[in-house]
Amino acid sequence: MIVLICYRNPSSHPHGSNKPHGGLVNNAIWTLKMLRKAGIDCRLAQVWTAKDIGTAIQNNNATHCVIEAQFLSTNDLRELIGKFPNVKFVQRCHSQVPFLATAPQDIKLLLEYLYLQDVSHNLQVSSNSFRFNEWIEETYKQCCLFLPNAYVMDRPGTNYLPPKVNKDTIKVGCFGAIRILKNQATSAAAALMMARRLGKNLEFYMNANREEKGDGVLQSIKNMFKDLTWAKLVLIPWSDWAHFNQLVSTMDICFQLSSSETFNLVTADACAAGVPSVVSDAIEWVEPKQQFVAPIDDPSMASLIATNVLLNPLSIIDMQDSLAKFCDMSLRTWKKWLGLDC
Repeated sequence: MIVLICYRNPSSHPHGSNKPHGGLVNNAIWTLKMLRKAGIDCRLAQVWTAKDIGTAIQNNNATHCVIEAQFLSTNDLRELIGKFPNVKFVQRCHSQVPFLATAPQDIKLLLEYLYLQDVSHNLQVSSNSFRFNEWIEETYKQCCLFLPNAYVMDRPGTNYLPPKVNKDTIKVGCFGAIRILKNQATSAAAALMMARRLGKNLEFYMNANREEKGDGVLQSIKNMFKDLTWAKLVLIPWSDWAHFNQLVSTMDICFQLSSSETFNLVTADACAAGVPSVVSDAIEWVEPKQQFVAPIDDPSMASLIATNVLLNPLSIIDMQDSLAKFCDMSLRTWKKWLGLDC
């Protein structure tokens, strides 16, 4: 058994690209780590076309091929699964409906893939969200395989720290691509309010060079911080995971008040590094009633929740427990798809 995960990365474009890589790269790496740790031969391939996928399948003698996100035309996918009849293909969606709605072609492709699945013996359509699966299966009466995101909790978390509100300056992270649905402006507003209420200085960290259909968001946040002597906006270029992990581990708290999510890797990164996050209820591995969950349109409540988390440094244990439980479930789910004992 050889599992091949194929994902599109700008660097794999035939003419090259300097565009920063997306989250699919890190997602693929974490899935590989999880499966390899379980003794399953998993490999990665950066691709751009169906031909690239076919070449990767042949070079790796793959028995299973996971294609991340919708980028192949339906005809290309039909030809690919026909060319490799003994390979089990999964076409995996990574977004909830609101994110898909920003790219109408993705929804069109997804529905076409579902119909192609019906007339194929070696293709399954999948998503990483049980809520998305429920919508697909009940609405279109089509099977949708649930293959959740993976994460390996192999780094020690930080416990038993003194309350972080004892510091003069609070460092807050709000990482990820800048998009309207990521709701970074509310996170910035909540962080400013929290620092003001505590009488502290604030450093608010964001990624700066991936503004994707979020025109105006970054400028609005810059305007919030303009002329504030006690608050500083720190813009961080998109970087590889190792450098990002070093940065996120220096934060006191993170915000992720997204209006739509499935897994959200940056919150998992912070959690694994011992840094708690205030999040919306859209992140599926954070239990809805935990002390970290805040309404997405209420900076005042989000700032209050963040303050309570800062005052209780042991709260990170609950978040790490939630992530660990989700990771265990994820491994069992992937092994079940592969036909392995759980």
